[in-house]
Amino acid sequence: MAQAIARKPARPARGFLLIEVLVAILIFSFAVLGLIALLASSMQTSIDGENRERAAILASQIANEMWYMKTVNLPAADVTQWKTNVATANAQSGLPSGVGSVSVNGNIAFIQVTWKPRHGVQHQYQTVVQIP
Repeated sequence: MAQAIARKPARPARGFLLIEVLVAILIFSFAVLGLIALLASSMQTSIDGENRERAAILASQIANEMWYMKTVNLPAADVTQWKTNVATANAQSGLPSGVGSVSVNGNIAFIQVTWKPRHGVQHQYQTVVQIP
């Protein structure tokens, strides 16, 4: 006759809960890293939009001055001051590595604002003003 082998009762698995907790922490960590990356991306997009808006405002300033003076040929001091405002990057005005230019052809002025954010590509905003 076959002899019955005495078996010990099965012990409950130990440490399984610890592995589950570690996996949950790992998944949570990846989710937090994803949220941080999303936040950084949204901040950069916001800064880019702010720079574009600032470029449009700066170009509008010189265009408004032309309309006010009723000529596209502004005094050199006014254009120089405007170029300084474009190049002075601070919270109120100016752009990072900003350069403003105004070229006149007859009664048409071509206004161009160029800037390059840190760790970014160069951007450009152009507008044309015609004073009849």
